[in-house]
Amino acid sequence: MKHVVEQAQKLAMLSAPLLITGDTGTGKDLFAYACHQASPRAGKPYLALNCGVYTGRCGRE
Repeated sequence: MKHVVEQAQKLAMLSAPLLITGDTGTGKDLFAYACHQASPRAGKPYLALNCGVYTGRCGRE
């Protein structure tokens, strides 16, 4: 868990968007929120998208 927290803190400093994948119930949203809160954007809105709800070619081009 310590490694995960360290990774979140490092990733938070990137200005690139993150795509976090994994099985249901693994804490992807918590990890994303931790990255957001540790980033310079912490005062701005946090937006999480569940790509599983999109069908067809969305995001695959």
